[in-house]
Amino acid sequence: MIGEETCCSATRAMLAYARGLMRGDDTPRLGSEGLGAADRIFVVNRRTDDTLPAVGDGLDALFAPHDRAGDLARLFSPPERRLVLALLDAVAASGEPGVIRAHGQAFDATRVDVELMLGGLPSFWSRGDRFLGHAIALGADPKLLAGRLTLGALLTPETPRPKPKPQLRLVVSNP
Repeated sequence: MIGEETCCSATRAMLAYARGLMRGDDTPRLGSEGLGAADRIFVVNRRTDDTLPAVGDGLDALFAPHDRAGDLARLFSPPERRLVLALLDAVAASGEPGVIRAHGQAFDATRVDVELMLGGLPSFWSRGDRFLGHAIALGADPKLLAGRLTLGALLTPETPRPKPKPQLRLVVSNP
């Protein structure tokens, strides 16, 4: 994954929406690319014990009700879980959303590719510990996943660049 241009159109629409929400701007319309986005949205709470309880219907679109994990972190292996937590730290620090591309296995043993967008919620809803999530299965015939996800790629937000400090300049003019 090079950049967000490789994401599906629904994820790109949600990235623009999350950026507007995080900046406090008027949130942009999702348009035709974002149709059905409300069915794929969830909220993740980051706890001090590094669990990630997810609330909302977004994960129901990917996982069967009896296999849906209430803890998003349990969907990944321990080393990959640390990468997901690092992505959430980067999202909270930069004020920009990030994307996880992963794959899992469906009940009929076929591979299912998934994109998860995670963006921080504004400060009046969160203290840097709540994130808006959007999940979408990629492919022509999305199927419900069974079991764990394996990371394929992370699209991390850019680190914020420090603003240059004002400096005194000496200008000399020779008449």
